[in-house]
Formats: sequence, C-alpha cells, structure tokens
Amino acid sequence: MASKRVHDSVGGTEAPPPRSKRARPSPDQEECKTDSQEQPSEVDASSPQFPRLQHVSFPVAIAALPHVLRLIDTMVVAPEEALVEATSTHQVEWVEQLLQRFDDCSLEGAMIQAATNGYTDVIELPLEHIDGYNSEDDEVEFDDNTKEFVRKAAEVAAEHGHCEAVQVLISLVMDFDWSRYSSAFYHTARGVLDAAAGRGHLNVVRFMVQHAHQYRYNQRFSIWASVDTLEHALAGGHLGVANFLIDYSDIFWNLKRAFVVAMERGLTTVADRIAGVFPA
Repeated sequence: MASKRVHDSVGGTEAPPPRSKRARPSPDQEECKTDSQEQPSEVDASSPQFPRLQHVSFPVAIAALPHVLRLIDTMVVAPEEALVEATSTHQVEWVEQLLQRFDDCSLEGAMIQAATNGYTDVIELPLEHIDGYNSEDDEVEFDDNTKEFVRKAAEVAAEHGHCEAVQVLISLVMDFDWSRYSSAFYHTARGVLDAAAGRGHLNVVRFMVQHAHQYRYNQRFSIWASVDTLEHALAGGHLGVANFLIDYSDIFWNLKRAFVVAMERGLTTVADRIAGVFPA
C-alpha cells in the first residue's frame, strides 16, 4: 500500500504512555511503597503482561517500572506484531506512532483486529498514511492486497455486529470498486450481509439492506448466491433477522430454500409465513 513516508531517527516499536491520564503517586509515596518492604536484588519479569520476557530477570530498579518493561517487551517484536497489539488494546497514540515510524509496515493484522473489536477510530488511521488520500485533486490508488484485506475487514466487522465499522469499511470498498463497476463490490456487500445475518446482527443487516436500496444494487442480492442470506439467518435460528428479511427488505430471496431450511429446523411459524409470501 502506498503510504506517506515519515522519517524518524530512532527506530523501535515502543508504546507511548497510556492514552487516559491517571493520578500518579508522588515520589514520596513511591518511596514509601518500595522502602516499606524488603525487596530482592532482582525481580523476575515473567508476568503474563510481558510473555516475551518470561525467562528474563531484571534489577529491581527496572522491574519496579512496568512502563519500562513494556518498552523492552515491545522493542523485541516486529512492527506488524506491535501494531496488532496496540490495536487490540486500543492504544490509539501508539498506533499512530507505529504508522509514522514504519511506513512499509503491513496493516492487515491491525485492520482485522480493529474490525473485530469495532475500533472505528483505529480503522481510519491507516487511511491517513496513504498518499493523496486527503487530497481533492489526486486519485487514490489502492493495491490489490490492501483492497483484499479491507474487504475482509468489512466482513469481520459485520460478523461481530459492529455497524459503525461496517459503514466506514463498506464506503471504502465502494471507493475503489464501484467506479470500475467491479463485481468485487457486490460480492463484498453480499459477504457482509450474510455474515451479519448468520450471526443475528439485525442492525448491520438493516443498514446493508438500506444501503443496497440507496445505491440501487438490492436486486444483486437475488442472484449468484449458492446459500441465501435468509437461509443463513434461519440456519442460525435468528428469527428477528429472518422476519425482517421476509417482511421489510423488498429483496427477492430464495424462499424455496428458506422454506426447506425452516421446516428442517422445526420453525413452522416462519415456514408458514414464507409459504404465505411465496406459496408453492
């Protein structure tokens, strides 16, 4: 992915201080805390917080400073791994620093992690490091790898029910697919809708149906589907989603298959409603 090069004379993947400020004890309080009890000359740093330092012992002066241990812990990992860790713990400032220091760092793991957790602010950060993204004159080109993991992230966000993240990502997919009339967009949109329906996330399903009507691709959901969206909802037992798709989506689902699935799962009420909409 093309990105803005930001040079830094110091390498490393160290984390910044936590984003949220907390009251710190005064130096006197720190001294009281450490001097009031006997301390060994060395402290084992094999805390679950620092798995990479499991077999390392540090002098007490270092081991007593968790933020220093974190710096050491993160300096030994690849930038991509540090970026995923920063994203998973929602440390936005750390993510920003990593993106600035490592302009050729792969963003896929971090993007998928952000989509999994619904961290929309983190999802948007990498976009700012794409050359020309904020320019009104230049057209932004995404490489194929970037397009692929953005599409994947959209489906992951839908699977976990993060509607706001889906909105950001599906808009981005439209930016690089829609203008070329690429079938990739319709496949992605269908994948997002199916993922949400299969997990029972009605808010995402409703958004995608509205989006499809707004941009006039709703009937694309009625073709080339080996497994129908309505079938996904019924297979997962998500009756609220199924009822919405039947009553309010105004999309031609595969009602024949849906009827069979409903009968197989003993969902007779839904099966009767499907038969009423599309009688055999």
